[in-house]
Amino acid sequence: MKTDFEYAGKRIHFVGIGGVSMRTLAKLSARLNATVSGSDDHAIPDISVTETAEVYVGQRPEAVRQADLVVFSSAIPCDHEELIEARNHNIPTMERSEYLSLIASLYPRCVAISGCHGKTTATTYLAEILHGSDIRAVCHIGGTPIKDLWEAYYPQGEVFVTEACEYNRSFLHLSPDIAVVLNVDYDHPDTYANIDETRAAFSEFAHSARHALICPLSETELINNSICRDVYAVETRNLSTGDIPTLRCFYENIRRRGVNVVSYVFTEDSGGVSVQLYVNGNICACVRLPLCSDTDVQDAVFAVIAAMCLGVDKDSIAATCPTLLGAKGRMQKICTSPMVYRDYAHHPTEIRAAISKIQRLYPDKELIVAFEPHTYSRTRALLRDFADSLKTPSRVWILPTFAAREDPSCGADAHTLYLTIQHPDKEYLTDYASLTEHIDKWADEHTIILLLGAGDISKYDYSTYKKTVADR
Repeated sequence: MKTDFEYAGKRIHFVGIGGVSMRTLAKLSARLNATVSGSDDHAIPDISVTETAEVYVGQRPEAVRQADLVVFSSAIPCDHEELIEARNHNIPTMERSEYLSLIASLYPRCVAISGCHGKTTATTYLAEILHGSDIRAVCHIGGTPIKDLWEAYYPQGEVFVTEACEYNRSFLHLSPDIAVVLNVDYDHPDTYANIDETRAAFSEFAHSARHALICPLSETELINNSICRDVYAVETRNLSTGDIPTLRCFYENIRRRGVNVVSYVFTEDSGGVSVQLYVNGNICACVRLPLCSDTDVQDAVFAVIAAMCLGVDKDSIAATCPTLLGAKGRMQKICTSPMVYRDYAHHPTEIRAAISKIQRLYPDKELIVAFEPHTYSRTRALLRDFADSLKTPSRVWILPTFAAREDPSCGADAHTLYLTIQHPDKEYLTDYASLTEHIDKWADEHTIILLLGAGDISKYDYSTYKKTVADR
C-alpha cells in the first residue's frame, strides 16, 4: 500500500451489502481495520466479512447513527431510510464506485478491466495469474472465483485489480495505471442513449490510463484518445500462423503511432487450446488454456497481456494458464442428470456466445434455452436483437423479467420478448416451479438445458429446487 486507509479504526456501514461488489468492498474494508456493518433489502448470502460484523435484512435507520461513513450501491434509491438517516445526522455518504476509487487509490498500481462483456472472467483470469506469481495483488472481482484466491482479499499488496463497470459511468471514477477495454457494445440504455455515447464514455476511461491501455485493435477512437505510455491493441480474430508475416507491414505502420499490436493464433484439441501470442508480429509467449470458446480465449489473452505489463515472468504465466478456471456462474454445469448448465449471459452478444459454446461442446445434443430478461429498459432497447439471438436452440423458454432497479414502465417486459421471438417451440413460463416441471418433462440423455440470465435464474439450482418441492 502506498498510503494509509483513512477509515481504519472507524465504522463503515454498507447499504446494499448483498451485492457482489459491495460484499467484496466490505471484506477489504474489514481487513483494512475498519469496523463493518451492512444491510440489504433482500436475502443476504453468507458474506463472512468478519465474525463480529452486524449484517441484516431490511432497513434500520438507528443502525447507521454510529457510522463514520455510509457506502451505498447504485441500486439504492435516494429515499432509502438509512441514507436519509445518515444525511440527517451529517454522516458522510459515498456511492459504491466512489468508494471503490478510494480503495484503489491506496495501492501503488491499479489495473481496471472494463468492457460490456467478459469483465468478471478476464478479471478472475488476471487474479489467478497474479496469484501464481511473485506479485501480491488485491482483487475486486464482480463474481465468485472458482479457485480459492484467499490472498486476493488481503489488504497488503503492490497492485489493485478491479472490474470497471460502465453502468452509470461508474468506471470514470477510477484513475488506473493500466486500463483494459475488452470490448464496447450497447448494453445500458438507462445510462447511454446510443452506442456513440457508450463509446465516448469508454474513450474517456481509456484516456484516464496513466501507463498502459489494452484494447481491441478495432477501437480506433480509444487508441487515438489515449495519452498513456504504452498502447496494446489486440486483434481479436484468431489468425493463422501464415497471417502473421503478411501483416507485419501493417504492424510497422501502426507501430509508428506508438501502438503495439497484439495478435494470437490458437488451435483446439480435446484438452483445451494452445495459444501463440505475438506483439508487433514477433512471438512473445506460448500458453496452454483449458478453454473452448473464442470469448474465453480473448479474455485470457487480455489477462496475459495485462500480467506482462505488470512485469509477471512469462514462465510464471505459462505455468498458471493451464489451470485457469474463471468465475462461478459462467458456463457452469449445475446438474449432470439431466445435463443443466448456467451462464450469466443477459445481452444478445453474450447469448449468442453461450449458445455457440454449448453447441461446440455437444454438437449432437438437442439444446433447450431458458432465458430470464434482465431489466425492462435493456429488453426494449435490444428487443429485436434478443429475439434474433434466441432463434437457434431447439426450444426456448422465457421467464419473467428480473427488474433490478426498474419498474415495468421503463421498457418492455419478458412477455413482449416472448411474443417477438420467431420460434416454433417457444413457451412463456410464469415461475421457477414451471421451469422445474419443464426440465422434468423435456430433459433426457439427448438434451442439454442452458439457463441464461443475471438475476434470479443465476441462483436457481434445479436439483435443490426439485428436492425442496418434493419435501413439501
